[in-house]
Amino acid sequence: MSEKMIPVFNKRIFWDVNFERMELDALATFIIGLSYTLICFLHSA
Repeated sequence: MSEKMIPVFNKRIFWDVNFERMELDALATFIIGLSYTLICFLHSA
């Protein structure tokens, strides 16, 4: 399995984000779940 690539950000722009503590997999799962819920809601309307 290929190794996951972590996005590289300019940390000076995001001064209030602690990138070392950021869980990218959990964030991605949350965004996908939120998008799915929104699509289901809009489809049922």
